[in-house]
Amino acid sequence: MRIRVLGPVTIDAAAGGLGGPKPKALLVALLRRPRQVVATERLVDLLWDDSPPTSATALVHTYVSQVRRVLAAAGLADAVRTRAPGYLLDVEPGECDVHVFDREHDRARQAERAGEHERAHDGYRRALSVWRGQALGGVDARFATAWADDLHERRLAARDGLARVSLALGRAEDAADELRDLVGEHPLREESRALLMRALAESGRQADALEVYRDGRRRLLDELGLEPGPRLRDLHTAILDGSLATAPPAARATTPSRPAVQAPERPVARTLPPDIGDFTGRAAELTAVLTLGDTPPDHRTTTPVVVVSGAGGTGKSALAVHAAHRLAQRYPDGQLFADLRGFGAELSPFATLARFLTALGVPAAELPTTLDDRIALYRQRLAGRRLIVVLDNARAEHQVRPLLPGEPGCLVLLTSRSRLAGLGGASAVELEVFDTASAVEMLGKIIGPDRVAAAPDDAERIAALCGGVPLALRAAGAKLLARPHWPLRSLATRLADERRRLDELTVGDLAIRSSLSLNYAELDDHRRRAFHLLCLLDLPDFGWWVAAPLLEVDLAEAEDVVEHLVDLRLLDVVGVDPIGRVRYRFHDLVQLFGAEQAARHEHPDTVTAAVARTLATWAALVDTGVRRLPRVTLGLPVALPAGHAEPHPDLVAEVEEDPLGWLRAETGAVVRAVEQAHRLGVDRAHTLLVSSLLSSAFAIRNEFDGWRRTHEIALELAREGDDRHAEAVVLVGLGQLHYEKDDFATALTHFDQALRHADALDDDTARAVCLVGIGTVHRELGHVDLARDTLTTAAELGARLGHDSVVAAAL
Repeated sequence: MRIRVLGPVTIDAAAGGLGGPKPKALLVALLRRPRQVVATERLVDLLWDDSPPTSATALVHTYVSQVRRVLAAAGLADAVRTRAPGYLLDVEPGECDVHVFDREHDRARQAERAGEHERAHDGYRRALSVWRGQALGGVDARFATAWADDLHERRLAARDGLARVSLALGRAEDAADELRDLVGEHPLREESRALLMRALAESGRQADALEVYRDGRRRLLDELGLEPGPRLRDLHTAILDGSLATAPPAARATTPSRPAVQAPERPVARTLPPDIGDFTGRAAELTAVLTLGDTPPDHRTTTPVVVVSGAGGTGKSALAVHAAHRLAQRYPDGQLFADLRGFGAELSPFATLARFLTALGVPAAELPTTLDDRIALYRQRLAGRRLIVVLDNARAEHQVRPLLPGEPGCLVLLTSRSRLAGLGGASAVELEVFDTASAVEMLGKIIGPDRVAAAPDDAERIAALCGGVPLALRAAGAKLLARPHWPLRSLATRLADERRRLDELTVGDLAIRSSLSLNYAELDDHRRRAFHLLCLLDLPDFGWWVAAPLLEVDLAEAEDVVEHLVDLRLLDVVGVDPIGRVRYRFHDLVQLFGAEQAARHEHPDTVTAAVARTLATWAALVDTGVRRLPRVTLGLPVALPAGHAEPHPDLVAEVEEDPLGWLRAETGAVVRAVEQAHRLGVDRAHTLLVSSLLSSAFAIRNEFDGWRRTHEIALELAREGDDRHAEAVVLVGLGQLHYEKDDFATALTHFDQALRHADALDDDTARAVCLVGIGTVHRELGHVDLARDTLTTAAELGARLGHDSVVAAAL
């Protein structure tokens, strides 16, 4: 053996080595399909998953040369051959440890079936001896991870086989020693635990065997919410009542081992978790699933598949499990359940099929050793059956397709954070967060309706602060259950503190932060930075273009980044704005999580620069929009800061085409951006500019709240910078705001303060604008003579300066 992958990927007898993970991944990709051509394009997909560099094809050729050089040094000069449209690996089976393992494992299984236990024992030993550690070590590509999982399952099957034949040979103590380690490493593996119980019982240690059962049952209940399977339960009963059948050592050496309790020919698989006792809401979604599941099988030609998708914590698993229990009587041949762990340590189809086939009555020793054979046997076992398959927490289509039955009498319920749109013919059920009524109802089912009825306002406040997320509500309910002396107001007050909210929503294994972390872990560095910065801005909603200045990327990449956040359920689509662009929004809990991660991972200078770029882009676009609207307020001119970067022409064209629609869509986000820029200490000049420019846009639509918020920040900044001109600009804007609100006394105060700054600066333009504002207020107050004199002075000053707008306003 010169090619070794059952451990760190190496080539024996070669000077140096393969180098980094990519050349190793290339060798593994070719080895996965020995003597078959693997296209260069396919190699690119395998090596870089979903994000290959532009030079990927050239890099593949480089890695091929590197692998060839190392193989040649090991005496395998012609192993990698060029064959259009890619490459193939041509090596003899004995040159690779994985082929040796498969050969010896298959021979051992055949010998075991034939009752040749000594030969089987030697075969299993030889198969296991080629392992040196975790398979495919040093290769982290997604395809390699899935193959490594399959290889690991086959190794475990070989270890189980070795234990079985040791028992058959009367070597119970040897089997127990091997199995203790195996069960310790994989405590939820029922086949290994059953073998250990039998080995201990045959060694005369029934008490230890029963303790092994109790430990396994406790772990299954704690971690999966499941009781042990029928084989483990029957073995437990046989040990308890002394009916465990064991053959004498001599007999074991010549007769095949067999289980004490024969499984029925067609066992009914029931591996669903317990139903949800306080299942709440989801009436329309549940009806959709039940209706599809109730369809008679003779009305179908294919297996109906329902994909229940939604963000983390929205109750996808609860809906699928509840629906499966409701439909159980319609599917008398049982229910299969598997948590595919799509956003963690992914469970491979190979491993999942092992569990399903075992539940369907296939002995572990007879499980096929290839994925294709397991799929074929699985579908054969389901032929003619009425059975529900629940696949929870799927990551992608490739993880699911091998697990789909070919039987129209079955039903598949899938849950995923992705929509799995690539599964043709599947019915989609989308889960959103709860509305207030459903959220309060769920809280009442957890803590008791009387407690909610006693404080309905506080219950609604808790529901709102949990954002209607069922997982968050369950954590809040658990906290209240643990503290029955707390009034609901106590928890509501604690949740209102944004800095503590995610901590408060953590009780035991109920944690909204942990749920969000699964999606967050899927982000690469670039998209993670986008998530951080967008969460820091905390906008009420926004268009995808905001990511362009924030990240310094082009518009196409900005849209891709934002849509990727949508795909991962970290960002919600909230509709289309007046100019036809998609608008996005973070759920409150997601935004808090993102801001928390940003504070931990982003350098303050990076944040400052990104927010400054974005605010500068908004300032230029607001300026473009305001210039194309009629001016309904008279303000002081503010120039764009020096070195101001021009926004992308496509963004400018959108504003020019419909300035009012653009401002209507963007104003809320701009106002929030101004507030966040001020909070972060970013870019005083652009904050002042945006505030000034928005006055007229605010006045057109009577948006007094945004007008006040931006100008109060701008006034604070002007005073902090001791900038009297800027202060005059802002005071004029505030004067106009209060004039529009008919608050004439406050308006006059602001105009008078602005005039004092203009006089101190000897700025006639500012003076003229202030006088127009003062005269207009006096007119509204009925001070006719004072109004006439002030406005006349303003008109004369405006004429001398050549400011027609001032003259027009005064006249």
